[in-house]
Amino acid sequence: MEAPIAYSSKNENEIKAFVEGKGEDLYEIDFLKRNDKIFIKCHNTNIESEIFYSYKLTTEEIKKTTSCYSATHFITQIKQFTDSLKIEKKGNSFLLHMLLDRNTKEIKTVKLEEGSEEEELERDINNLEDAIKVIKILVKENEILKNKLNVLTNEFMEYKNKMGLNFTYNSLDINTYKLDNIYKTLSCRDIIQNRDEFGLINTGFQHIFKKNIIDFECIFKSINNEYNYQEFSNIFNECKYLVIVILTKDNRRFGAFYENCNNNNNNQINEINNNYQVINQNYNNVIPQIKQGIFEGRISGRKGYKKRVGYNFQRNNNALMNQNYNYSINSLNETIFKSSSLVNDYFVFSLNELNIYYCNNQENRNSVQFSIFYDTNRQCLFGQEISNNNLFKLSGKQEFNIKEFELYNVIIGKL
Repeated sequence: MEAPIAYSSKNENEIKAFVEGKGEDLYEIDFLKRNDKIFIKCHNTNIESEIFYSYKLTTEEIKKTTSCYSATHFITQIKQFTDSLKIEKKGNSFLLHMLLDRNTKEIKTVKLEEGSEEEELERDINNLEDAIKVIKILVKENEILKNKLNVLTNEFMEYKNKMGLNFTYNSLDINTYKLDNIYKTLSCRDIIQNRDEFGLINTGFQHIFKKNIIDFECIFKSINNEYNYQEFSNIFNECKYLVIVILTKDNRRFGAFYENCNNNNNNQINEINNNYQVINQNYNNVIPQIKQGIFEGRISGRKGYKKRVGYNFQRNNNALMNQNYNYSINSLNETIFKSSSLVNDYFVFSLNELNIYYCNNQENRNSVQFSIFYDTNRQCLFGQEISNNNLFKLSGKQEFNIKEFELYNVIIGKL
């Protein structure tokens, strides 16, 4: 590569140099000192284009980043080392390397970006010739701005047309931004913690009903295993669309939407509690019979009868009690929720993974299922997750302990 060619202007505050780039590229570099600034301009002379690249170098930057003490001093140094100018293309810009001192090998590098001719506008207008030159610059800049505006307009119209097609084929709802007003009014964000999670739940309603959430009210909240069946049952009966969300002691967050149809789930809970009453009644009936048998053995006076009768009744009592005890262990767990028993279409979702699983009961059963129970003996909440492939996508395991759960009444419609 040959050394740059420099031309000295009659004006000491101007320098014009030509620097060869890659291939046949030849760049014109102009340095123009205007008051306390130096405007550096560059353009490729082998390309018929009005695009040029520039950098405005202030006296303050010169003093802080070079050994020069003024803009005039900087211009003087550049004139001495125009043969060392180097230009390097970086994406849509250029790096200009300027040698300022050959002994210390001091180099100043600036980034030239596509710019304007503002340096010309800063020139004092002293005569008609200066005014005509500024007008020409303004006309040129106006033309550039009009071209850019046309490009942006075309890009916007193309984007608008694509979005129009999206709305046509995907039935996108442009009013979903109004969901943010509902999210902001949530009384609790312990389990549903951000907009993405709330939006995931709304996606389920859009999928099943083609509608959005218009009201989302927390109507029951259990903290630290505090649970009242009667309170839960009364609230449950009054709602149609419900969302239940869970926080496990392993900090897993998930839930489900279900439709309360004919109180099927509530009847199931009542059946469990009726079984509990039957067990208590059977137990109360057995005790008097045992006592009566032992009493009759005592008063019979027959040798060995007392022992035999007492033993037989005690043995029968133990067997009956063991049978009832085992039954009560399984039956005294109040069923709060069981997704596999839902009648209409529903969905289960994971807030940790932002995944949603749909179930159409008329066609298929979702492989992701879970249930919530209340252990009346230990007075604690726990749950079970069912997975056909042993991949527990919600809680991470088959059985889980519940830290909190919330029940929401949902009203859906058009926003």
